[in-house]
Amino acid sequence: MRYAGRVLGFFIVCVFMHVSDASALTLAEAVARVTAQGHDIRIADKAIDAANAAAGMAHAPLLPQINAMAGQNYYAYQPAAVSGGQKLNTSEKSFASLGVDVYQTLFDFGATRVKLQAAKILADRTLDEAGSIRNQSVLSVIMAYIDVLEARRLMDVAAHELTTLAGHMREVAILYREGAATRSDLLSVRVRFNGARQKVIVARSQEKVSLAKLKETLSWQDGKPLVVEPVPALAQEGVTLSAAIRTAIDLRPELRGLDKAVLAADFDEKSLRAGDKPSLFASGGYSYADNRYQARNDNWHATVGVKLSVFNGGLTRASAAKARADKDQFIEQRRQLEERIRFEVEKAYWEMINAFQRRVLNSTAVAEAQENARVALVRYHEGAGTSVEFLDALVMRTSAEGDLWRGAHEYQRSQARFLYTMGKDLVKAYGQEARHEEH
Repeated sequence: MRYAGRVLGFFIVCVFMHVSDASALTLAEAVARVTAQGHDIRIADKAIDAANAAAGMAHAPLLPQINAMAGQNYYAYQPAAVSGGQKLNTSEKSFASLGVDVYQTLFDFGATRVKLQAAKILADRTLDEAGSIRNQSVLSVIMAYIDVLEARRLMDVAAHELTTLAGHMREVAILYREGAATRSDLLSVRVRFNGARQKVIVARSQEKVSLAKLKETLSWQDGKPLVVEPVPALAQEGVTLSAAIRTAIDLRPELRGLDKAVLAADFDEKSLRAGDKPSLFASGGYSYADNRYQARNDNWHATVGVKLSVFNGGLTRASAAKARADKDQFIEQRRQLEERIRFEVEKAYWEMINAFQRRVLNSTAVAEAQENARVALVRYHEGAGTSVEFLDALVMRTSAEGDLWRGAHEYQRSQARFLYTMGKDLVKAYGQEARHEEH
């Protein structure tokens, strides 16, 4: 029996040492950390930068294109011409020159402006995609965080069972030595005690795995153990299923992104079709050459003209057809996504309702199981019950307590999933200002 006491003592010391040298973390802090340092979010931010740069590239043709040149010209042989049997030099063998050229498209039937509109819309779509990635990353952190809380609670339940069995095993051992208990009673409680020790080991392992997953999600590099603070459940959303679906259709960034993809593809098609039409341009410049054989070293030039692609192998027509096919594809993807989102919202809604109802029932079951175990222990002490009856009651108590915490944390997870499917901003929902109900 001293062995059981040493096992419990060692377990308690390990837990104390684990907690005393640990870094504490709240859910709000975890959410803030992933939004600031999460790899997926930072990658999405770079995608936004790239999309904005693409919009800048599309805007460039609307502005004048200016090129400057300066250089030193070298000829192997001095340029010359023959006139009347005489050789006349026409240029220096080596001379410096410089120049400036300006080119501006004046009118192209809106091809450039429509292309710019498409680029801006795609940049806005990238913002929607980044918002979706941010919400997904925050949801992953919330789930991992709650998993750690659940693992901690289940370890507490296993430790509570182990402590109760250790005390009961000491009592049975004393009664066995006094001849008031059978060897079968002692062996039964020892078997249950060893089983409880295994549950503690499994629960501790599960906690470590959950913590490792949370650290990976947070990109946590601190070598100290991580202790998560309890979080109360959010106040339940007072929203009907139909209202939740409407909210999701309005807020889900994936749907907004596909709407913009359809519009951008439409603009692309218009821009490409305009490529078959003529464009009006103007160009001009200034040149200077330090050449004594020229009558004038500098000169100005200007051109106003029309450009028209006469034949390009059907490239313009094929490109426009591709843009139209892309638009049709995005329209169909949008319909498919809306149907999937409707299902996701309905599934998350009923899962949340189910988890809430189970949480209420589990609370009642725990109270009854605890009372049942107490009565069974009293009956055993009074000689009216057996050790096996108490052990069975203890199993029911442990099972009920485990179900209670599993149900409570599943309710928290279901709330997060429901908010996510509706397109709500999880950073705001789980920030410092979020409303909570007592849990």
